[in-house]
Amino acid sequence: MGTLNMAPAILTFGLVMSVIKQPEFSQLVQEMRHRSGLTQAELAAKIGVSYYSVNRWENQKTMPVSLALKRVEEILREMGDRGADLLEQYFPVEGQ
Repeated sequence: MGTLNMAPAILTFGLVMSVIKQPEFSQLVQEMRHRSGLTQAELAAKIGVSYYSVNRWENQKTMPVSLALKRVEEILREMGDRGADLLEQYFPVEGQ
């Protein structure tokens, strides 16, 4: 799993439709790392990408591929209350 150009990520996972633009995704990754106490390298390992991918996401250079974005969503779910508001903000469930 690598990175893509800076076009918005538009992904559909079941009932979840997510449109995340580069600046928003950068903020999401930074906040997620801060709340979980992970370094860029540690978060990269959890997602299954390189440290350089996470670094480039945070520096607004690239966007993640869909599998990496799905893994970010899964990690937010695993964070429980610490990630609930980020999950709701960036991965809202349609109809809610």
